Amino acid sequence: MYFSKMYDRYIIEHSYNIYGSTLVKLPTPRYTVLYNGTSKQPAFMKLKLSDAFIHEDTSGDFEWTANMVNINHGMNDELLNNCRPLQEYMLLIEEIRKNRSDGMEVEQAVDKAVTYCINNNILSEFLTKHRAEVIDVCITEYDEQAFVNGIREEGRQEGREEGRQEGRALTLYSLVNSGNLKPDIAAKELGISIHEFEIAMKKAGINQPVSK
Repeated sequence: MYFSKMYDRYIIEHSYNIYGSTLVKLPTPRYTVLYNGTSKQPAFMKLKLSDAFIHEDTSGDFEWTANMVNINHGMNDELLNNCRPLQEYMLLIEEIRKNRSDGMEVEQAVDKAVTYCINNNILSEFLTKHRAEVIDVCITEYDEQAFVNGIREEGRQEGREEGRQEGRALTLYSLVNSGNLKPDIAAKELGISIHEFEIAMKKAGINQPVSK
């Protein structure tokens, strides 16, 4: 998706007509993923889009590959030492992580890190030209993980709350059926009308009529 955005920008910048009959020539892709995550990965790895297909496809009719280079310390230090842009890229990421550890929100942490790098001549030319794109990619990466973690936690919390509510409702249903609790009081406890309470009881499999 990131690479398709680059192609899209290239087409717009050159005013190419992709809906005409003339074939539009595109730059040959050489796609590299620079990995600096926290999980253990090899120094080099070839990633294939087909690995993500639901049904295995060995035809090769539709494939996209990327060369993953692990740039964490101790994996490809020689590469980093001989490539200033990669060193500076790591400084950008470390600055973002530092801002996050200081309690900043993702957007602020990324924006401040980019500004810091530009002001300190760290990838300054690239970041100045592609500032919006870099910020968008960084925020998306951080937000994705936060979103996944948030959904998991919300699901756990909602599940616990629903369990408590269901248990409480069943207790009230039983008390009403046994004659130990008036239906209007039980309905009030659940924050619903008596009619809604009767329907809920039936859905719960308690079909005895509620005495008024």
